[in-house]
Amino acid sequence: MLDAINSIAESALDTVGSHVVKLLGNTPPTAWEALGNNWTLLTKTLQSAAVPYVGAAGADAFVHTLTVQATFHTFFWPTYTLFRYVDRNNLMPQYKLHPDKWAPTDLNERVWAGLLNPTTRTLGIGRMVGAFFVFFYKRQSITEFPSFTTLVKNQVLAYLLNDFFFYVQHRALHEVPSFYKKYHKQHHEFKVTNVGATSWNNWEESFGIMLSAMLTGMTLFEYLVWTVQNIFMDLQIHSGYVVPLNPYNVINHPEFHDYHHYKNVGNYAAYTPFWDWLFGTDKKYKEWKRQQAALGEKAADDGPTLEEPFEAGFGKST
Repeated sequence: MLDAINSIAESALDTVGSHVVKLLGNTPPTAWEALGNNWTLLTKTLQSAAVPYVGAAGADAFVHTLTVQATFHTFFWPTYTLFRYVDRNNLMPQYKLHPDKWAPTDLNERVWAGLLNPTTRTLGIGRMVGAFFVFFYKRQSITEFPSFTTLVKNQVLAYLLNDFFFYVQHRALHEVPSFYKKYHKQHHEFKVTNVGATSWNNWEESFGIMLSAMLTGMTLFEYLVWTVQNIFMDLQIHSGYVVPLNPYNVINHPEFHDYHHYKNVGNYAAYTPFWDWLFGTDKKYKEWKRQQAALGEKAADDGPTLEEPFEAGFGKST
């Protein structure tokens, strides 16, 4: 089935790509080719420099880890610090999902301290090296540069795959009490979505991101693009703001995941609402939406739940 989806997606993208090239002339492919040449030169140079010290496998791990770390920090820190500053200074109350509610100051300070902790950063690098050998060693091309069509196709496929993987994993983390207490309870210290929640979780929750990339056969360059996409999606669902003219609002509105934090029940998916709709795990959210619509202007914010997810579960009435 995956091969069939691949074939359909590639055919559609080839058609679109050919029209774009006709409209814009030779500039896009020339620019893309130049980018590819520079990428290949950079990665081969890094590989060659590392091989004498760590061997071929170690060199691949080194280039993978170095470029992923560089990409992550380049895109994570500006977005994280921007929304941290906005939230701390209440600069966009008109777009805030809960204008009068805030994550505890001490919680955000613990997140900040954790992000700057040298031990945490060192462990993160070590885990990334380990993840490379689990998911990508001998599967991921380090130097190859994809066609634009292949890049877009694999991003879309990985997005859809990870949507399912995350749903299954996230639901298990909530509905199995021992999993929740060991791996996920820390993340739900944020009762109101806040940018700090993007970094207040367990590292194993990233498995779906890496598994999706592995199954689609992404090159390293494609994986860097996939990393950036996930940074923005994580920000989308956790910032606590509905930023106007944001295309992600159509795919998965921030309110959907905010309800998950606020009530600690249902709405397990993070990329689209599809799996929650299919399995009925959004029914509490839908009931809440109907109640709010019925109340109209009288609708009130009834506050976050303090219950654990298995206490606030689907067997209870609202």
